[in-house]
Amino acid sequence: MGVWESWEPRGTALPLHRHTREDEQVLLFEGELTIRIGDETHHLRSGDTLALPRGIPHAHEVTSETAHILTVATPGGFEQLFLDLGTPEPAPVPPREVFVDAVRALGVEHVAP
Repeated sequence: MGVWESWEPRGTALPLHRHTREDEQVLLFEGELTIRIGDETHHLRSGDTLALPRGIPHAHEVTSETAHILTVATPGGFEQLFLDLGTPEPAPVPPREVFVDAVRALGVEHVAP
């Protein structure tokens, strides 16, 4: 399974395309998307989810100011495209003292000062 999260500005649009290997599931955390699947058009709002079966052409366009999207593809492997195209945003790492304080608050004594 491949999972990726994206934040896309208004007007971001994926052209009509078809996956021969992957099924996709789109969960829209925030914003609005118009998704075309075959001959059907779906207007998604925050909290909506939609299945994109393999073999059926689909496209999407962000119609709100921004869209926060989670996409799951099965089987995995498709996410390699994003790794090949760019560099993933690193997760923010808390300063060491914040981490140490949080661990100590849990009662863990194995962190050196």
